[in-house]
Amino acid sequence: MDGTLERLQTLLQLSDEFEQTMSGNLVGTIAPGIINIAGVLLLHTGFGMGLYYLSSAGQLGYTLYPLAKHQDKALVEEKHKE
Repeated sequence: MDGTLERLQTLLQLSDEFEQTMSGNLVGTIAPGIINIAGVLLLHTGFGMGLYYLSSAGQLGYTLYPLAKHQDKALVEEKHKE
């Protein structure tokens, strides 16, 4: 920290992106559960494990995307400083 408010905008942007990611994770977690329950109760099928693993992999990728995006920005900023 350099004692200024220069990084405040970046911090607020990160918090907004975090909120969007968490909202997407909530929907991505609840939707497969509803589909599984509906499939078992209405269609009498048990395709839940496949959907569970597919949604888990998708959510992991969705969660890690901001990390990869901001690491790329940090690398570009370091190259410009040199």
